[in-house]
Amino acid sequence: MKFDLPPLVCLPAFEAAARRKSFTKAAEELCLTQAAISFQVRNLEKALGADLFVRHHRALELTRAGEDLHRAVQRAFTGLAAEKAAITGRKPVSTVTISAPVSLCSKWLVPRLHRLRKGVPGVTLLIDANDTALDLEDGSVDLAIRYSKSRPEAEYCKRLIEDTAFPVCSPAMTAPLGRDLQLGDIGSFALLHDQMLDVTWADWLHAAAVKPESASQNISFSHTGNAIDAAVSGQGLALGRLPLVVDDLASGRLIVPFDVHGASSYAYYLIRPHRSRRSKALDRVVSWLLTEAETTAQALH
Repeated sequence: MKFDLPPLVCLPAFEAAARRKSFTKAAEELCLTQAAISFQVRNLEKALGADLFVRHHRALELTRAGEDLHRAVQRAFTGLAAEKAAITGRKPVSTVTISAPVSLCSKWLVPRLHRLRKGVPGVTLLIDANDTALDLEDGSVDLAIRYSKSRPEAEYCKRLIEDTAFPVCSPAMTAPLGRDLQLGDIGSFALLHDQMLDVTWADWLHAAAVKPESASQNISFSHTGNAIDAAVSGQGLALGRLPLVVDDLASGRLIVPFDVHGASSYAYYLIRPHRSRRSKALDRVVSWLLTEAETTAQALH
């Protein structure tokens, strides 16, 4: 039987570009150049005699023909993957991309991945440490954790972890004093600042009735995780956020010297794109994330 098919060699490039809405991102995914992706898509358009994309300055938009072809190609690729699994006897590997803020990735998510691999086997993880806004429907990520003052507008969105801010420091800082830290000692240590604006050191000092001028030493960091790492190494006092310091507190690398907490109006939210709602692999990853978040929330209770 003879099939009148489009050039098959061009289909992976087209599928990736259609899913990622970008020739550049498709090139990164397929380890090709952007020019190679563009060349293959143009060859496909030439063979079909139809435009598949509307090319904007910094984005791609599928035409009606492009949308129809993309659905057909995805069905074909899914069917081929299933047949390969049946022939080889190997279960297809599910890849889940999780995007989370940089500090949450380094201080909370990454240290827990060994438990995810045990609890959710057969899933390949891609971790995107990213603080910027994302188009969750462009196919680049499967799950996103974002730090927000209000619930993000998404069909599936759950509050993952409430936030609170409180000073943390290395226990080594108390050794020279031979006693616990007191509020009057703050001026003797550097305050480690980050870019978080919901609860700042000025807010905390006001809540603790400490005059700002008594805390004149300051070091600023672009990410909270770096400020916390500096506190672990004894560089000063940082404003800890529960999910970012829970492991360091549990290990004894950090202590909470003062019982004055600043409640944040922000929280970490778990967002799932609509297109991923039928994935069993994602169901399991979401369940694992919610369980880990519950354990973290109970850490200071």
